[in-house]
Amino acid sequence: MIGKICTFHMPYYDIKSRKMLIKARPALVIGYADKTDLTVLPVSKVSDQRRIHPKYDIKVDPSLYPKSNLSCVSYIRTHKVYTVNSQELNVIVCDLKAEYDEIYLRALCLFEEYTKKLLEQI
Repeated sequence: MIGKICTFHMPYYDIKSRKMLIKARPALVIGYADKTDLTVLPVSKVSDQRRIHPKYDIKVDPSLYPKSNLSCVSYIRTHKVYTVNSQELNVIVCDLKAEYDEIYLRALCLFEEYTKKLLEQI
C-alpha cells in the first residue's frame, strides 16, 4: 500500500451542520504504523487558497499528472499526517510511487523535514 493514493473514511468539520462528519477522502500512504494502521498524508483540494502552505503542500494538477486519477487540482498535505485503520480503506486511486515517483519522493522529504522541525521545538 505504501506509495498509493487511496480513499479512506476521514473526519472533517462541516461548517453548515457545525459538527464533525466522516467522508471518503484521498490520502497518500507513506507507511505502516502497526499491523492494522497506516500512516497517511491527506490529499485535499483546499478550497480556501489562503490555507495552502507554500512549502509543505504539494500541488497535483490532474491535467499535468493524468494517471493520478484525481478529479481536481489537489494538494498532498505533508504537514497534516494521519493514522488510519487499514479497514477504513475504500478504493485505490493511483499508485503515485510507480506513476510519479518524483512527487512521492518530494512528499516524503517534506514530511521528514516538517517532522524534524517539530521535534526541534521540544
